[in-house]
Amino acid sequence: MRYLVLFLALWSASSFAADNHCAATEQVVFSCRLSKSSKVASICASPTLAKSEEKLAYRFGVPGKPEFEFPSPGGGAPEQFRLAHYSRYQTERIELSFDHEKFSYTVFDYYEGDQKPPVTRGVRVMPSDGKGREIELRCAGQAISSLAKLEGIVPCDAENALAVCN
Repeated sequence: MRYLVLFLALWSASSFAADNHCAATEQVVFSCRLSKSSKVASICASPTLAKSEEKLAYRFGVPGKPEFEFPSPGGGAPEQFRLAHYSRYQTERIELSFDHEKFSYTVFDYYEGDQKPPVTRGVRVMPSDGKGREIELRCAGQAISSLAKLEGIVPCDAENALAVCN
């Protein structure tokens, strides 16, 4: 029985670990399987979060076959992204945004302690010109999220109402 429990724990951990688009040489900052989809959204970073060496990438698609990567393959400078972070009692909201072609993308992680469920994570995509419909793709099941690690590395999004820029 003990071996069965150990096997199931290792199997579930390894199958969940596969649900991201980060290379073995990168750290997973955010990753989740999207609701009603087989697709995964991931934010991958350099192994150390040192501003001078940092590379950051957003990847989207089925596990093992990203359909979209920003910036170009291999990741880019953190300055290509914007970070907004707001927190107060029982509330924390973090958004990592970037623009690509005619769209704005926002990876979000919200905690509202008085809501059911308290955590909402996912990706929002909307036309950069503000015209058109926003699409929100929410995470399903477990997710990896440590977007707050990017504070001080990714520029603060001064145009975001959630941001407290110094």
